[in-house]
Amino acid sequence: VTEAVHPKHFRTICIVLLVATVLEQFALMSAGALSRRPAIFSSDGRLVLTPSGNAVRIYSAATGEQVGLLKGHTDDVTCATLNPQAASQVYTASKDRALKLWDYETQECLKTFNVREIVRSMLFSADLPVAYLSIEWRDGASGRVITYDLDKSRAGSTAMKTRTPGPLIAGSPTPGSSHGATFVATFDRHSLFVWRSGREI
Repeated sequence: VTEAVHPKHFRTICIVLLVATVLEQFALMSAGALSRRPAIFSSDGRLVLTPSGNAVRIYSAATGEQVGLLKGHTDDVTCATLNPQAASQVYTASKDRALKLWDYETQECLKTFNVREIVRSMLFSADLPVAYLSIEWRDGASGRVITYDLDKSRAGSTAMKTRTPGPLIAGSPTPGSSHGATFVATFDRHSLFVWRSGREI
């Protein structure tokens, strides 16, 4: 563990990581289409965004009807994550080794980032233009967790080696802390790794 973590938050991180792992093992059935990638809700809970092939299908949470489609990747979408800095935006990653930022209300692609690696999980800072990416390394032979500067469109200078690209989660700051930083965590076999967001790994 790279930072001291309050026991209460340590247990929460372990539970959330376990749930994330289990969810990735199950298929999500929606509107007759099978998706092996976890779906996410829009920030207001009205919509469900579901990776499906090289696109993300948008469904009404109330009726289950498809109401939109985010299409622009050239290979399977691996994950989708809401932009914490904008209510109607979502980031998607794909086996085409690109990240895309979308406005899911207008279904417009706002920006594309060439990451050069396949991203399996990602988190974004609410305060800084920094992303944490869990990527495949050497065509899936192992994994890495890296930072990615969204302003400069380039990876950070350090990386953490993992056996496989695992899920990333965000945690709350330690109780009584004077700063507002959150924690980012992942696991590799029997080890849990935690670090403060906004820092190099």
